[in-house]
Amino acid sequence: MGYVQNKIQSKLLAIPAAVAFALVYLPLKGFAFRLDLAVCASYTITMFMNARRKRGKIPLLSGDDAIPLSEILLGHVLALLALVAIIRIGVYAAPALPHWMTVSIGTTPGGRHLPAALRYLQTFMLFVVGFIESWWLTTLKTDEEKQAKNRVVRGKAAYEEHLSNRLRLR
Repeated sequence: MGYVQNKIQSKLLAIPAAVAFALVYLPLKGFAFRLDLAVCASYTITMFMNARRKRGKIPLLSGDDAIPLSEILLGHVLALLALVAIIRIGVYAAPALPHWMTVSIGTTPGGRHLPAALRYLQTFMLFVVGFIESWWLTTLKTDEEKQAKNRVVRGKAAYEEHLSNRLRLR
């Protein structure tokens, strides 16, 4: 039952993401960056709903396995910036790229043109950004990390080491 329910929940992520996209995209007619904002809104909904679904009953913001809110926001903002950069670089760099990257790579038997190599490259990079953030949000702390968080720090040298350890990325 858990597997089927998990599959249904993963398919239902598209509905709130599409609604968020429409709610941001439609009212902003005439605004130059409305597509970027709509993509960011739907991406945000997708990421946090997916993290909630994958973590199950383990909360994202509280408890032993919680990620500090500042880290979550910083990581998510960096992912959004990467998303927008990948989309915008594709738009603005297309005229300067070689012809073979911007021309359709072929046609289907029905006569439709396939996307250019640039679009496939962008899609792959967007997938990588989403995969990394999803993995980061859903990774649970190890027992060693939990113990290090609860360890009492005594002495100046130990305190400085503790501070430098907290600054390291996962």
